[in-house]
Amino acid sequence: MHKSYISLQELQDKYKHLPEHNCWTSKDILAWYRTYRINGIEKNGEIPIEEESYNRLINKSLEGK
Repeated sequence: MHKSYISLQELQDKYKHLPEHNCWTSKDILAWYRTYRINGIEKNGEIPIEEESYNRLINKSLEGK
């Protein structure tokens, strides 16, 4: 099965209409990625995240609020 990866900028563009995403920074996503071990690849401080895993990232981050 082919895995689709999405960059931080693509995430921000895709979800920018949702108010809770407006304050998310690359540091937030990096911290969540490391904390929850979301499937992704870190390159030069940026993480193209496996798109399927993004909902897990959202749900886990919102559980902590």
